[in-house]
Amino acid sequence: RRSKKQPEAGGKAGLAYIVAAVAVLIAIAVKFAPPGLPNGVASSSSASGNARRAMKIEGSRIPAIEAFDASGGVVAVAKDDGPYDAALVIGYGGDNKFPSTPALESRTLLGAQLFCAKSATNLILTGAPVDHSWENVSPAETMRHFAEKLIANYTKTEYVHDSYPKCPLPGFGYVYPGPPEGASKDGRGEHRRIRELTGNSGGCEHRARRHTCVGKKFTWVLEEASMNTRESAIFSFEEAKKRGWSKIVVVASDDQLQTAKVYASVAEEMAAADPEAAMTIRVVRTPD
Repeated sequence: RRSKKQPEAGGKAGLAYIVAAVAVLIAIAVKFAPPGLPNGVASSSSASGNARRAMKIEGSRIPAIEAFDASGGVVAVAKDDGPYDAALVIGYGGDNKFPSTPALESRTLLGAQLFCAKSATNLILTGAPVDHSWENVSPAETMRHFAEKLIANYTKTEYVHDSYPKCPLPGFGYVYPGPPEGASKDGRGEHRRIRELTGNSGGCEHRARRHTCVGKKFTWVLEEASMNTRESAIFSFEEAKKRGWSKIVVVASDDQLQTAKVYASVAEEMAAADPEAAMTIRVVRTPD
């Protein structure tokens, strides 16, 4: 004859087995979890995802735009200093395993804000893919897609490429322009990898085989050959000169002031070699 306490004892034993099994599964998950990013950066699937949910064009204040002074410091420029021919978004932190970082997305957001506020007419997105391989997504390509999503959410468009005057988006297809005459070559000694997308500031309408665009034409340039800051500056400014752009605002993270100075120095070197290549360089830093 069974006692009344036996079922209770059996229930406790079963619960103990379940707890032990869960502990084993947790230990296995921790052991075989993928390593995090270096320098304490969270993985793209978590940190980057959280950043995407929090980032919106609307409701975010554009920080003060600055200029470098003679001492190497920065001073705020007048409000009527713009608009600028292009916002150049510094691109690093993208590769084939971790295609984006919160810092990269924060700079992309600020570049999109400048574009939508008409403070910058065009965009230059920089950064080569790992090993210069077409199979790897470049930081420039990553920024392009993220900017499109931000603008699509801002304009409430159902399809990314249905542009509206509130903030237009470029068209579908890439154009592969040839390098400017006498252009610098990339680190492999080859012609640069440049792609561009174009659109119209007044948006486009697609109806019954009709394709009507209004407003001033704009261009998003993807400079996908540079592997360091100096190459990014040289290649981007040569592309800007080719298009007649002379006022550039460099979009940097808050801790990238020294990086932004490299762009200003390269612009001075190019102007000294060719006065017709003189450019006005400004910098704007993300608030984080």
